[in-house]
Amino acid sequence: MDIVYPDGSTFVCEMFGYYVITQQYYDRYRIPVMHTETNNRDAGNGEKDARVWLEKQWSNLLRLKSGGVPILGFTWYSLIDQVDWDSSLANDAGNVNRYGLCDLERRVRPVGEAYRDLIHTWKHRISNDFICLR
Repeated sequence: MDIVYPDGSTFVCEMFGYYVITQQYYDRYRIPVMHTETNNRDAGNGEKDARVWLEKQWSNLLRLKSGGVPILGFTWYSLIDQVDWDSSLANDAGNVNRYGLCDLERRVRPVGEAYRDLIHTWKHRISNDFICLR
């Protein structure tokens, strides 16, 4: 699946992993799906690009929906960055883990802007049975 950005640039989104396993899950159990707690560290310091991860996850969900899988919702976890999440809260080291749509000062991260844009772009393009955009 290709993603085309407003500036005309494109990104090829591979459909592996989540799409395949979720399609198999639906084929077996025939119950609706909700994509929850997705995240990835925001870009910087050699970490992965959270915007790209968001786009991949959303593309997988759209593909599932177009194939007839009932989708109940889509979330990003967490709203703000987490502290000491890298140690499962076992160490009180004060390490900020940049997984949030916003930083600890509630400034919107690039992935937060992308999430907002995703909702703005898709809220009128997907039928009302896509509960997460209501």
